Amino acid sequence: MFDRPEMLWALGLGLPWLWFSRQQRPRFWPVGGLQPFQKWEASGQSQRRRLPWSAWAGLAALVLGALALAQPRWGMAGHRVLVDRSFSTGQLFRSSESSGRERPDFPDGALELGSPKEWIGYLQLHEEVAALAGSRKLTVWTDLPAPDGLPSWVDWRRGQASDPRRPNAAILNLWRQADGWQLAWIRGGVSGELWLWRNRNRELRLQGEQGLLALPDLSPGDRLWLAGAAGDPPDDRAFDDAWVLPPLRSLILPAEASTSWEKAVEAAWPDLPVRRSPLIEETLGQEITVRFEPNQTSDEDALVFDGDPFQKLDELEAVAFISRRLRAWRNLRDPFPRPQAECLPLNEPLPLWSLPSLAASRGVGRVLAWSGLVFLLLCLILRRWGR
Repeated sequence: MFDRPEMLWALGLGLPWLWFSRQQRPRFWPVGGLQPFQKWEASGQSQRRRLPWSAWAGLAALVLGALALAQPRWGMAGHRVLVDRSFSTGQLFRSSESSGRERPDFPDGALELGSPKEWIGYLQLHEEVAALAGSRKLTVWTDLPAPDGLPSWVDWRRGQASDPRRPNAAILNLWRQADGWQLAWIRGGVSGELWLWRNRNRELRLQGEQGLLALPDLSPGDRLWLAGAAGDPPDDRAFDDAWVLPPLRSLILPAEASTSWEKAVEAAWPDLPVRRSPLIEETLGQEITVRFEPNQTSDEDALVFDGDPFQKLDELEAVAFISRRLRAWRNLRDPFPRPQAECLPLNEPLPLWSLPSLAASRGVGRVLAWSGLVFLLLCLILRRWGR
């Protein structure tokens, strides 16, 4: 009913206000004559003071102001559901016949974000939650921990690899660094030993529930996977247990491409080399060729544009457009479930969200606040006139 019900305490000020207004009501006593005595009661008590019009106007202003501060939820939309379908939340949507677990029952109107080929993070969730602020209740299904500062109307349901009720081990991400590779992994509810295997060999035994591994000597095509000491699967969901290292790629730009292409590529794919002409030692299929063709043709290994985006769009719009195309190309070919920052162990404070108040609540609150101001001015005018 209210987003900030604690502000309704201000309604308690109404009684002192009414008492004060009654005591302070002016009475006009004409000089001379019997008029002051005509309305006396038989008991001899003085005339009862009625509440003046200014008291009622002030009380209305007080009630409207308290309701505006409490942010009522009148006229809100119903219960909405926001579902994160990123790669690392796959166990939310896959039922297991052996364990008898079923996926959550999402309503037909649930809003879905991301996919197994396209991750979403806190930024995208924040934008969507803020856009759905007109809901009476919003349920968010994701594998990300709930951030700090969530309002009461957001119900954060976390289902993830480390949930002990859903035993699972998963490779979250793998990225390149200057001295090698970093692998982020997580497990929860998995009993027994857990090892990282490389191709057919055991590499490292994993300790704890989550961590990072430094792997300096990986090669394109290497298969990394999680398994027990004898190679047995740690859970019944193998889709997030393995990772195949993609081949080394490079982006080949046409000679007439703008010099700003390097910035756009770095924003979408930081470790992708950019060249203006292919090298002889590169093998077929390991390079991404950018072509400018008015009549676009399909080519799996090429990014085809109808012209240089930097010649048709503003620089920032062109960078964003190229970044989207590169991410889409990469998501179709290389696994990329989560950004690096969201795969790190949770030893840092979670993000603090500053969400707007409910959109409809703000609209109702403004109406109540302006109405209260009108009654307050009316109260002052009436008191000025002695009413």
